[in-house]
Amino acid sequence: MEASDVTFHFGKEMKKRRLAKGWSKEEFAELYAKALGKPEPLNVKAIEALERSEVGPVSPNRREIIAFLLDMPLAGMLLNETSIFVPNIQTRKRLDIDESMEALKKYWEQHLKSTSAHLLDEIDDRIIDIEKEIPYAINTQDRRVLQEILYKYHIVISCILDGEYEHNKAISHLTKAIVLSRKLKDETLESAALYRLGNIYLVAGRIDNAITTYSQALHLARDTQVNGALLLKRGLADSVLAGRTKENRDRLNAQVVQTIENGGEIAKQKFDYDEHFLKLNKERYHLDKAAALINIGYYREAINEIFAIRQESNSECRNAYSTMLLGKAYFGLNNYTLAASMALDSLPVFKRIHSKVNVYRIARLYRELKESPAANKVEVAE
Repeated sequence: MEASDVTFHFGKEMKKRRLAKGWSKEEFAELYAKALGKPEPLNVKAIEALERSEVGPVSPNRREIIAFLLDMPLAGMLLNETSIFVPNIQTRKRLDIDESMEALKKYWEQHLKSTSAHLLDEIDDRIIDIEKEIPYAINTQDRRVLQEILYKYHIVISCILDGEYEHNKAISHLTKAIVLSRKLKDETLESAALYRLGNIYLVAGRIDNAITTYSQALHLARDTQVNGALLLKRGLADSVLAGRTKENRDRLNAQVVQTIENGGEIAKQKFDYDEHFLKLNKERYHLDKAAALINIGYYREAINEIFAIRQESNSECRNAYSTMLLGKAYFGLNNYTLAASMALDSLPVFKRIHSKVNVYRIARLYRELKESPAANKVEVAE
């Protein structure tokens, strides 16, 4: 197909829809870059070039991403393809929504007990199938159901990628989830997606980004469980900054503890259903509080928090995580032998369940032990 034959001008439609959403070229460049999995925004000149182009990006995938972000019509995308098979809406195989939701539940269950990294390609394929189904929704309600399912798949794959330390890819999926939540005008979904995004920033050490994201989410959160989870993580993020600050330490530390206590009041409640797979409970509260107390130097108090729930957990991963936290607390108390012992105890579990993020945490603790006065002791040398 020659450019002159194209009746649909991709660039003009792209610009019209960007302006309708109230996005500047700079804002769209940042959003588009995140959707592509790039850590830095694209050059504004690249956006200007796209908006002058009749056919849009050469890559079909990039055209689809732009169309997704701007709600551009499927018809326009098809007009710019040189060869594409368009299935008949009456005869094409429809997506089995019940089966998709059942599979989603299994992916979450697998992710929460071990690694789901081996399922990433399968989940990616399902996301593509759902995206292909949306344009054929026969009414607004069907379209909304499909968009909600697509949102949930972007959330679960982002969590798996986060556990694999694939932060940029995880952020790309969460950006799409946030866009979907805004299309749906659902503040609960948006706040839950922002919660996940804040967690990625927190793990990656981008604390300012984490705090900003949690604040945005707390402003939107209407769901009790989402609000509780956000308060716990906001307190944990604040504890990192408080631990680095020399001035007003007592006031900052008190704020950290109060924020986590507010989240803990919610976490201690009994919930019949965990719609967003937050695993918010008393155990989560004590672990996040212990981690925060370690960050602000309250090591003995952190140990007390861990032992408050250590015998209650039936989660192998959380047991290993609590053991690792004990190691960090003992390190803070200069008990290097116990710190090394705790690290050694938890490492095999994290390796077996392929929890890369926690393996990296153990590695960081060992580097600190190697630089400690106990560097030559047997437990540390191992």
